[in-house]
Amino acid sequence: QIRSFNDNANGALTGMSFSVQDATRSAGDRLFEAMRIDSQGRVAIATDNPLGTLHVRAGSDANFVMTTGAGEASFEIQNDSGLSNVPLNIRASEYKVKIGSVETVSIDERGIGIGTTVVDFGSNTKGVEVFSDLSVNSFLGLTNQTTGPNAALHGFNLIMSDNEARLFNRENGDM
Repeated sequence: QIRSFNDNANGALTGMSFSVQDATRSAGDRLFEAMRIDSQGRVAIATDNPLGTLHVRAGSDANFVMTTGAGEASFEIQNDSGLSNVPLNIRASEYKVKIGSVETVSIDERGIGIGTTVVDFGSNTKGVEVFSDLSVNSFLGLTNQTTGPNAALHGFNLIMSDNEARLFNRENGDM
């Protein structure tokens, strides 16, 4: 069933809803709203209150929300109130992040490749490979900051420029 609805005081049409019948529900409750398009063009699936341009409610506190603003699109996984994000589990044999048509990050069971595909470090080793065109400076930092009475900053920075590589100790400043 397709119907129009109004949610404002002047009675103007503010959207459309699409309802389906579920024979497994009790007799007076078989017809329920499955999707809605509101007056702002927002699409809501399995909810009647879209939190973004596209909102799919997959379950309790599992909402896929797509929004736009300031020249960019956002995809968030939110709780039912839309006030906080919730974990997202993604399963695949390999992940690729592209900016335009350029693959910038790849992840698989061997490790992570940044600026390159994942490097095979061997069967017992996982790793991170970072690649940069040496026409620009490259930087890789690994840092572990502890807190409390013995707070410290541990780690290193690897800086590559002018065809040389420098290793900087974050703890004592040594090169």
